[in-house]
Amino acid sequence: MLNWTTEALALADIEVWPLESQVRAPYRWPQADVSKQTIVLVIPQEVAPPAAGANGRPFEYVEKRRWRVSVLLPRLMVTGYFHLSPAADPGNASLFWNAGFVPLTDAEAVYLPDPATTWKAPVIIVNSARAEAYCPAAPLAHD
Repeated sequence: MLNWTTEALALADIEVWPLESQVRAPYRWPQADVSKQTIVLVIPQEVAPPAAGANGRPFEYVEKRRWRVSVLLPRLMVTGYFHLSPAADPGNASLFWNAGFVPLTDAEAVYLPDPATTWKAPVIIVNSARAEAYCPAAPLAHD
């Protein structure tokens, strides 16, 4: 949904948490339209597993290798695993920069003005258009 061509998302039942205020509870909105170009990252609250085929793998399954990466976003650093085909080179930054919204798995986001503010999630989706720097690392030895 994030990589569709629409320029905005219509959302319902919204919670807004200002990061730089003393607000202790979120603002709650019944609906909002959000420009996708303003989105830095998304942390899904529910991740639905893809439908499985006869072999137990999702129908759209493609063999991939996971690479540990760090992505610097405005005021945030996200570290997680970027999944690429085995022949792809994660050092080829164009694979990341041109990818739109990119899911990173087993991810952590750190709010740089206050590093004690962190979010860990099975998936954090980053907007590659908002990335300021991308740093790939070698895959894990057991991958």
